[in-house]
Amino acid sequence: MEFITAFKAYYGQFDQKSIDDIDFFYHKDVIFSDPIHRVEGRDSLKQYFAQMCGNLISCRFEFVGETIDANSAWFKWVMHYQHPKLKGGKSLSLTGASYLVFGMDEDRIRIISHEDFYDMGSMLYEHTPILGTGVRWLKQQLGKTA
Repeated sequence: MEFITAFKAYYGQFDQKSIDDIDFFYHKDVIFSDPIHRVEGRDSLKQYFAQMCGNLISCRFEFVGETIDANSAWFKWVMHYQHPKLKGGKSLSLTGASYLVFGMDEDRIRIISHEDFYDMGSMLYEHTPILGTGVRWLKQQLGKTA
């Protein structure tokens, strides 16, 4: 499906310039959710992505698995990102998944629902100086009991 190929290329290098292409991929009434936010509508999604990208040095998604049918798709991905306040701006990686539901909008397929799943601790908390130490210690302690 050409739409899926274009979608993966869109997230292949995700930055401020990517926000201009949201209209191509997302339905005007899209619902987007992740562990941090839930936004409704394409304009709200643009604002959320602009805020998110504005703080990043770089961000790209590597797609490592997918299941696609006529109305929806699951993607497993690895996000490679750099943030100036996390690990001194070093490159970090996060594994996650996205579930997309497609709908028609202006006579073409667009994403009506996009839900991301990932571990906030692995993305953010583990990479902050004080909180990171506590999160890593807690994970280590929980691992001992398993």
